[in-house]
Amino acid sequence: LLGMAAHDLRNPLSVIFSLSNFIKDDYAHNLNPDVAKYIGIIHSCSNFMLDLVNNILDVAKIEEGALTMHVSEADIIQLITTNIEINKVIVDKKRISISFNHSMPSLTMNIDMGKMDQVMNNLISNAVKFSMPDTNVTISIITAEEEIQISVADEGQGIPEKELEKLFKPFQKTSVRATAGESSTGLGLSIVKKIVEGQSAYHGLSLR
Repeated sequence: LLGMAAHDLRNPLSVIFSLSNFIKDDYAHNLNPDVAKYIGIIHSCSNFMLDLVNNILDVAKIEEGALTMHVSEADIIQLITTNIEINKVIVDKKRISISFNHSMPSLTMNIDMGKMDQVMNNLISNAVKFSMPDTNVTISIITAEEEIQISVADEGQGIPEKELEKLFKPFQKTSVRATAGESSTGLGLSIVKKIVEGQSAYHGLSLR
């Protein structure tokens, strides 16, 4: 039922977001400052709602067992570098430094590139979201025999031990708040876990 409702909401929300974006970019300079401000709020809120709806649809597909992997060869180094660039605006605004530690110029893997892109964007944006200004986020790739370990580490606030069980569960949030008032749906990490489990199952691996 939740997935059906989200599906019906996505189209009108997409229209609201697209039109508000068009007005904001092309007509804001001709508008009354208050009206321009309201258009910006509509744009921001519709973007948040659209992200929430898309995440709900992802969860619905996963829960139905409809997570399909489209695996092909892709360069994981390039994928992570691209995601760092995507998050550059908010990173620079919060004066956060991102370092990417790897020992090779490229690393080709058999992955679902779209879903892995979603995983990395969620992890990186999440690390930035909960980090204080003037701190560091470190992304590392470590290879050992046939194993590849990707980690995203920040210098954030930490999570109370009693709340750790909330992680990776849909719609669960901890008491830790984003440092610049960023919004959160409580779905990102649960989707990350399901995608990584799906990728691991495809390769016949166990998730650690």
